[in-house]
Amino acid sequence: METDTVHAESASTQTPLPTPPLAQGPVTTSSQVTTDKAPHQIGSKPTAPPRGKMPPPVFLRKGANFIQISADCTRLRINSTKAVRTADDSIKITCPDVETFRSVNKYFVDSKVQFHTYALEEERKIKIVIRGIPADFPVAEIKADLCGRLPVLSVHRLCRRDSTPLWLVLAVPRTRGGQKSVPNFK
Repeated sequence: METDTVHAESASTQTPLPTPPLAQGPVTTSSQVTTDKAPHQIGSKPTAPPRGKMPPPVFLRKGANFIQISADCTRLRINSTKAVRTADDSIKITCPDVETFRSVNKYFVDSKVQFHTYALEEERKIKIVIRGIPADFPVAEIKADLCGRLPVLSVHRLCRRDSTPLWLVLAVPRTRGGQKSVPNFK
């Protein structure tokens, strides 16, 4: 009996072992969720930076000598992402970035290769449709009023197929250096 009490006394008089710092955090049950995690913890995967929009594809017309074009692009160090043959026997070339898209375009124009592509998003014109303007208002007055508010490139009245005027006016503002700053008219 004495041995049992002595063993119990020695166990109760021992100092508790320190717990590691990671184990001292809040205790959660299976129904609790912690959401305040640091973005870069040890063992977490880094997130990729947001990707910009891809430029539009370039379509080589039927009859273009793709072998010669590919060799020239390699020589000029113009690297496209991929080239795929389409159903109408043209070749669709996708570019990884805007600089490559512009250099491919310049090469095709300089070497007079028949191709088709779309405009880059930053180079497209902004178009504004103004509703509720009666058909009897002349376009010249509308343009004069809009020129006082913002620089306007052109103003047109929209019409139906039978050429009767609608209560809609199309305005194309002048943009500076790709900036899209159009005032909010309310």
